[in-house]
Amino acid sequence: MVTGYQWNPNWYTGLSVEAVYKGNTAYEFGPTVGYSFKPTGMGTFDITTQLIVSNEGEFGGSLRSSWTAPGDSWKVGLSYIYHNAMTLVGERDIPFLSSGFMSGGEPSITNHEINMTVSYLY
Repeated sequence: MVTGYQWNPNWYTGLSVEAVYKGNTAYEFGPTVGYSFKPTGMGTFDITTQLIVSNEGEFGGSLRSSWTAPGDSWKVGLSYIYHNAMTLVGERDIPFLSSGFMSGGEPSITNHEINMTVSYLY
């Protein structure tokens, strides 16, 4: 389940809840906070952060920022994601596990991911 509330034109909060009851029972929460602002003539800037907390006390999360050009034709985004395979989100989305590319050959259940996107909106 994912829900959210837009407090005013600038602030947004959200909450995601995920649960698994088949096999090992697990559940986690993902509170989100976002801020959007529009400096005159400079488009729109958005900053969003999310923390993932599992019932076992494991953490994951992300920090995302984006800029949408005036006229909404271009969008540039940058995000950092901390993957932890001990969370449901991390188990599903982790790019490298165990002796993967980012772990230097050592067993690892966490990864750091940085993404940059450039989009033309038509």
